[in-house]
Amino acid sequence: RVGACLAVIGMVWMLSGDWAEAAAPSNDNFADATVIQGVTNFYASNVGATTEVGEWFHAGEPTINTVWWKWTAPYTGTFRVVTSNSLVSAGVALDTVVGVYVGDTVSNLTQVVANDDTIYGEFGAVWSRVVFRAYAGEQFMIAVGSLANAGTIRLEIDVGGRYMPSWQVPDLHGDP
Repeated sequence: RVGACLAVIGMVWMLSGDWAEAAAPSNDNFADATVIQGVTNFYASNVGATTEVGEWFHAGEPTINTVWWKWTAPYTGTFRVVTSNSLVSAGVALDTVVGVYVGDTVSNLTQVVANDDTIYGEFGAVWSRVVFRAYAGEQFMIAVGSLANAGTIRLEIDVGGRYMPSWQVPDLHGDP
């Protein structure tokens, strides 16, 4: 009886523990990108995520476990997207790659900016940071993937510089 009981307990652990396949997050595919708005800061998971056929190598890296967000610039300005403090597990950093794109399908994207291992912050950082300019109402697709493991992503979208007025093109005399 004890052996049978231990076998049942072991089977329950195996089905609910680390050996079980994790379900893909709802924003695993480009077409199912989660809509986010404004300046924001949140946590999300890429555990169980995949890489789509035709998906970019974000920042030139063959990422795995990519998740997608659809973000619209709330105003004209410079913005930054940061993945600092993303973790595989307690105290173990998640090596992230971030890409910002415009386009309507995963096979028809134009890269705005991408980064792997930011040059900002501490030496040996494995988090990513991009800065880009956007017009009010302009829509972007943000992809975050990881290079080896999956875990918890901390995604921050914030002002990347001072507020920028709309572009103005002067005439030949320098007048707007």
